[in-house]
Amino acid sequence: MIIVNASRAYTPAEAAAVSGIAVKSVHNAIDKRIIVTHLFGSKGRELTDDRLR
Repeated sequence: MIIVNASRAYTPAEAAAVSGIAVKSVHNAIDKRIIVTHLFGSKGRELTDDRLR
């Protein structure tokens, strides 16, 4: 059996839609370092699946 653990990166707007909170709240959490983001290339702020849980 092969198990693949593929992680997806979400923009702040996508993370807000998935979690059901306002985009501004996601940005505030990122700014206050409540949520850690990763920079992927030139895309800027992105959150992984693990950060949305």
